[in-house]
Amino acid sequence: MQPYLRLRQVCLAAPHLQASSALIRALLGLEECHRDPNVASYGLENALFPIGADRFLEVVSPTGPGTAVGRFLQQSHGRGGYMLIFDCDDPKGRAERAAALGVRIAHHIDRARFQGYQLHPKDCRASFLEFDHTSGGEPASAAGGRHVFRVDRQTIAILPAPGVARERLDALALVVRGARAILARARQMGLETREDAFALCGVWVRLKEEGA
Repeated sequence: MQPYLRLRQVCLAAPHLQASSALIRALLGLEECHRDPNVASYGLENALFPIGADRFLEVVSPTGPGTAVGRFLQQSHGRGGYMLIFDCDDPKGRAERAAALGVRIAHHIDRARFQGYQLHPKDCRASFLEFDHTSGGEPASAAGGRHVFRVDRQTIAILPAPGVARERLDALALVVRGARAILARARQMGLETREDAFALCGVWVRLKEEGA
């Protein structure tokens, strides 16, 4: 198997799952494809939405006090994305590489057909990271004051944020059909908007019209 690293899932955090899920359905025209009962052991509930053939947008919410996502929402004041989940060819190798850099492993998910390594959110700084199932990938390149990771069919950019109190996952860029209509619905719903983006669960979602 060739080494690879691809972004599989972007996870947002919200205090109330039902309200956030309803907002995503109404705004983006997406339907839930899965709810994972296993997250209940972490004091969470979640909903997943497909945003491509094998890409997902997830929303997680705390079901009680004392959860990591609850602390994140309190500390971040609801700004910033919660987690990035990568699929790769060697998750253990990725986790060991992170550990060598001083990033602690928070949790190892060991199932019959699944291996996952969650890195400690405090060590990851801007966003909680998880490597699942397989690892490897292209190194980051630096240009114009930003570091860019090019993974399979996506690009992740790390930019300086002078003066901010907390680093965060700030924005997602989605290629969609009907970008203007989605932005109009966002404004009608009272969401914070910009010329080409709207705020959803603490993250700016920037829209680009397919084929433009």
